[in-house]
Amino acid sequence: MIRTEMRGIIELIRKHPKIRRILRCESPYFHLWYLGVYLESSVKFKCSFAKNKAGFYKAFNIFGKIGRNTSEEVLFALVKSKCLPILSYGTEACPIISADKHSLEFTMNIVLYKIFGPMSKDSYGEICKYFGIDI
Repeated sequence: MIRTEMRGIIELIRKHPKIRRILRCESPYFHLWYLGVYLESSVKFKCSFAKNKAGFYKAFNIFGKIGRNTSEEVLFALVKSKCLPILSYGTEACPIISADKHSLEFTMNIVLYKIFGPMSKDSYGEICKYFGIDI
């Protein structure tokens, strides 16, 4: 299904030269929203994940409502089921450059820091592998 959406995005760009010109515009702050994915103006095909991160943090506000009295397992299950799909939406349809990948990993590490406390960067990676999270 996601590959079909990607083909739809590419067809939209091919059929409408005005959209192609807009996406190649020099302003780094221009984004086009199509099927829930934000396309960024660039020379190459690129997506923006800033809205994904903002939505992820908004969904993670459940941490403030539940509090620190809840076990780590319950909090992590909530993050995995409710927040992580928001962060990872569109990552399969768009090419991810290394800067975007590190940015998404950093976003997840911030949440793990709030749940588990301070640890080394490798420990956060091990927790993600243990719980089956691949960003």
